[in-house]
Amino acid sequence: MTNAPEIRFKGYTNAWEQRTVGEYGFFYYGKSAPKWSVASDAPTPCVRYGELYAKYNEKIDKILSRTNIPPEQLKFSKGHEVLVPRVGEEPLDFANCSWLSIPDIAIGEMISVYNTEQNPLFVALYFNAMLKHEFAEKVEGGNVSNLYYDRLIDIPVKFPSVKEQELIAMLFDKLNNTIAIYKRKLDGLRELKKAYLQQMFPQAGEAVPRVRFEGFSGKWEQRKLGEVVDIIMGQSPDSDYYTKNPSDHILVQGNADIKNGKVVPRVYTKQVTKTANTGDLIISVRAPVGDVGKTDYDVVLGRGVAGIKGNEFIYQTLQKMNCFGYWKRIIQGSTFESINSDDLREAIIFIPTLPEQIVIGNFFRNLDGQIAEQSKKIAQLSRLKSAYLQKMLV
Repeated sequence: MTNAPEIRFKGYTNAWEQRTVGEYGFFYYGKSAPKWSVASDAPTPCVRYGELYAKYNEKIDKILSRTNIPPEQLKFSKGHEVLVPRVGEEPLDFANCSWLSIPDIAIGEMISVYNTEQNPLFVALYFNAMLKHEFAEKVEGGNVSNLYYDRLIDIPVKFPSVKEQELIAMLFDKLNNTIAIYKRKLDGLRELKKAYLQQMFPQAGEAVPRVRFEGFSGKWEQRKLGEVVDIIMGQSPDSDYYTKNPSDHILVQGNADIKNGKVVPRVYTKQVTKTANTGDLIISVRAPVGDVGKTDYDVVLGRGVAGIKGNEFIYQTLQKMNCFGYWKRIIQGSTFESINSDDLREAIIFIPTLPEQIVIGNFFRNLDGQIAEQSKKIAQLSRLKSAYLQKMLV
């Protein structure tokens, strides 16, 4: 097994030193900062374990929560701690470690706190990239799994000198910051689209939008969706015909097959039931209902979806309905969250003249293109980060 990475900074040639996690540092547990104690006006800033999964990457430089728990009942950071989540649902999810770079922050329970004289950002990167499976092997429990720190201390690791650690950490810090910039741009574009969807379509009780392109006037026509477009409800093929062969027919079964407005194939079938064609709209009719995407393929429609033959304006109308809770109101009180053929066909929409539909559709198509471009840049940078981690760590 190699003791040096494939890619290194100029001037560094020494082998990386192998020790155990426990030889490089020590652990303790955070203390209670439960959900009921968290409030925006609470006096004490804190980090909670769920935020390690959902909010942070390898560096925490902004605090999102505050707790009312008395300070004497808490554990506080000094600015060099690496936080390791102690509980979770999936064993492979525990490698979501972060360096808490801010001092005097309360560290919540269900977090293992690693103290080391090594570079903490390098350590967080290393834990996440190199110890995912080692952590998973140490997990205990059933539905809710635990990763106790006394099971981590004997895991072998290979670290370079602290100076080389600092250079590696600096590189990935810059890369993470660049990814964060693009994510903020993406979030901004998504919020902008949401605002336009609200203002450029009539709101409840109104028949004209509040923002309109020049040259258009008059009320939009209220119609039922089934009066405007053809709707094809899905019908799943027999499961015996499911296949992994991409030369067979693509099967769309539910909202999991609809990602960011696109249909993403996962399963194939040899049996053809109900179908939709390239360019058609696919809407999820089972929980969570309402996700809609365009298909770039001829597809077989499963029971979890319906096909709609609509233009760009109809696509954006359906996105607006989902974004602002139309389908949630339809299924309110249902035991099994789903919409049926009547729900779709009886759905109320507002339709302007065809020229206005085209202008609105083109506007949102352009905005969706910008959103897709930002998403593409983030995916490219994320792949670049993964490749560097593979070649710069051992």
